[in-house]
Amino acid sequence: MTGLKKMLICMSLLICLGLFIRPAQAVPGIHSGAKTDSQKALVQTYQDQVSFVQSEIKKIQEDMDWLALKIKRMEDFDRFVPQRLYNSIAFKKSKIKSLVKLKHRYERLLKSSAPPGPAKIGTKAKTDKKDQKDKKNKDLGLEKNIRKKILASGLEDWVELLPHETPLSLENRLPILFSSGSAVIAKGYESFLKNLAGLVKGYQVRIIIDGYADTDPIHTKRYSSNFELGAARAAAIVKALVKYGVKPSVFKIGSTGEYRFDSQKVTEWKNLQRHANIAVFFISRI
Repeated sequence: MTGLKKMLICMSLLICLGLFIRPAQAVPGIHSGAKTDSQKALVQTYQDQVSFVQSEIKKIQEDMDWLALKIKRMEDFDRFVPQRLYNSIAFKKSKIKSLVKLKHRYERLLKSSAPPGPAKIGTKAKTDKKDQKDKKNKDLGLEKNIRKKILASGLEDWVELLPHETPLSLENRLPILFSSGSAVIAKGYESFLKNLAGLVKGYQVRIIIDGYADTDPIHTKRYSSNFELGAARAAAIVKALVKYGVKPSVFKIGSTGEYRFDSQKVTEWKNLQRHANIAVFFISRI
């Protein structure tokens, strides 16, 4: 009887010990590694927040790029740059910085709510290096493609590609000239504008057009000053390119009237002062 009792006690101990050392995943619904519905909902919320903040950063960055390009053009042509433009750039940078912090916060929350994965040593460095190489190859491919299209369109004498700019940009080499007091595009430029539209339609672009006037003052029913005349010349170029299929949303226009030439003391060849410049910035292929 004593031996039977001892055997029963040993069996009880083994059973209890087995319960205590049972693997956690054997208990359903507790440590199985599967996320509950609430965990899935939380992860989805964080993912949505990260995507939203990233989209806001992208929008502000695009606006800031536009402003930076506008300021650069104004500085290149010795135009006065209002302080509000610099203030706007600074404000947008500050806003992006705040949004980046918020994005990182949601990413940390997202990471903490997701199941841990296997560690990958050196993956980020390799990925960054690969991304840089891919971007360089993409830029070279974009430049090569644009150069081919320039030759195919017969625009090599009209435009100049600036490959070392970021983003890749193109400007008209020959100015688009206007008659005195007029914003009507001469028929001789129609073919150029049609070919230029055909070239840029295949890419995601931003286009800045600046219109200029000579130093002769103007005050008519249509144009109260050379500012309006210069802007009308730029707008005429936009209308022509839109007519040939370029999206209106990619344009920005500017005008300095006659004041671009004051600092350069240009007083002769007024027919060359009455012109418009086109700058195309290539972002990517469509």
